Amino acid sequence: MVTFMLQGRYSSSGVHGSLAEGFEQRTEYFRQLIALYEGSITAVYWPEHAREADVIALIEMPDAIAMKAVELAVNQSEAVHVSYSRLLSVQEMDEARAKLPLYRAPGEAPPPMVR
Repeated sequence: MVTFMLQGRYSSSGVHGSLAEGFEQRTEYFRQLIALYEGSITAVYWPEHAREADVIALIEMPDAIAMKAVELAVNQSEAVHVSYSRLLSVQEMDEARAKLPLYRAPGEAPPPMVR
């Protein structure tokens, strides 16, 4: 499974609808939507004083295509605008670190291009 952080911004109609329906019910509906793709939600938060997101969810999905499908479905409603980022585990970060190429910063002498 792949872990994603989904961030959402409510439109005015999204706020009104969520207030009318209740946040627990909306979260349960979203859990069911994610489950259609054999995914799961590990956490949902509403951050205080956030400028970028009204709601944040941590989601496990089988792949990025499933996550993109959910993003497209939610965004077409225009009640909530969501975006997501793939989150890397500690192990994946160490794998990336092991594959670091030599990098020349602007203005530095060129190193050999080997790994």
